[in-house]
Amino acid sequence: MGPALAAVALQVEGAAAMVDNQPDLAKDVLQRLGHEVTGVLDDVRRIVHDLVPPVLDALGLEGALRQQAAAFSSAASDGSTGLEVTVLTREPLGELPAGVELTAYRIGCEALTNVTKHADARRCTISLALRGERLLLTVDDDGVGLHAGTYGVGTLSMIERATAIGGTCRLETSPWGGVRVAAGLPVAPSATPASRQEVAR
Repeated sequence: MGPALAAVALQVEGAAAMVDNQPDLAKDVLQRLGHEVTGVLDDVRRIVHDLVPPVLDALGLEGALRQQAAAFSSAASDGSTGLEVTVLTREPLGELPAGVELTAYRIGCEALTNVTKHADARRCTISLALRGERLLLTVDDDGVGLHAGTYGVGTLSMIERATAIGGTCRLETSPWGGVRVAAGLPVAPSATPASRQEVAR
């Protein structure tokens, strides 16, 4: 954000210097700056949303993932992909550390995005379970399975998010024949960042 705002400031100074002698050019510069500032504002909104997703604060991890599942399923209701997404939990998750909730939510969302983009799947299930001091998140689909290029930017971001809080995330073959994203995240408070904002940074 810093370089973007610095560039805007320099262009404003340049436009101010042209107002008297080159008013038309100054007007063109200011109009262009209006579009650039709008872009910067969009970036600010995106960053703020990424720091604390409102749906996660309002509904908790399970509710937020269920909302995403419904959104991906409804997006396919026009017959374009026919994807059906479900969320399964085997026991109440209780109160999870904020960093774990955010990481699990981001991994789940990224996995769903990968399924819709690359898997050609009809079914996808997100499973959440507590095992000792770890939250297990698995995302299974019945799509085309692992293939060259599977480890793209989205996949690497899931792995980085998990390792950033001391967890793991790997891709393997799903029992359904597609891809399984399997993440294990530590739920001990001392092992995780204190806030969602810290993970987002």
